[in-house]
Parts: sequence; structure tokens; C-alpha cells
Amino acid sequence: MFLGLNVGDVLERNFVGCVFLFVFEFVVSNFQSECMVHTLETNLIDGAIKQFEP
Repeated sequence: MFLGLNVGDVLERNFVGCVFLFVFEFVVSNFQSECMVHTLETNLIDGAIKQFEP
């Protein structure tokens, strides 16, 4: 039981990390303006907050 929960937790963290890296690389490779980056950062923060809401 504990092992199953542990594996799920690790997979979830890896998935979130991969998504974050993908978005970060996307932002860097398509660096057009400070405004665009700020909007993406705001969306990332909003998304992260929503993840922790019940």
C-alpha cells in the first residue's frame, strides 16, 4: 500500500516537473516580449494554485 502511494507520488512529481520544463523551454525558445513571459508566468502560478485547491 505504502509503495503504491509512493510510486504514484513520484510519477506525479515527475509529470509536473516535465510539464514545467517543457513550458520553460517553450518560453525561452519563443521569447518574444516581457509581456508574453509575464502572462505565461501568471498562468503557471494560477495553475499551480488551482492544483492545491481541494
